[in-house]
Amino acid sequence: MALSNCGIADGCEENAFFARSEKGLIDKVKRVQVNAGEAIILAPDAIHKIRNPRGTKSLGLHVYGGDLTAARRHMWNPHTGQELPLEQSQFEAWCEQLTAAAASPERQTCNW
Repeated sequence: MALSNCGIADGCEENAFFARSEKGLIDKVKRVQVNAGEAIILAPDAIHKIRNPRGTKSLGLHVYGGDLTAARRHMWNPHTGQELPLEQSQFEAWCEQLTAAAASPERQTCNW
């Protein structure tokens, strides 16, 4: 993977950063909130997830210093935390499920 820069033009983005655990899963290390007019730089080996913590729109630009289509990328099952090779259709399905769950009164989210 390559170095990346994430900047926010409107709203905000919350980044949760993770590290691989000895069990093969990931542990949350820290959270960083990026507000409009701010940017962060992510290391090439960064493991992170993003969310919009507000009920308003968020507009950001993520710039990557490499070829994302050629890079070996991973995703984590939001229900088990298991690391898997990136499969774009499954990733998008999980994103839709979690977005819908976050909008529901029960507010079910990731187990990890």
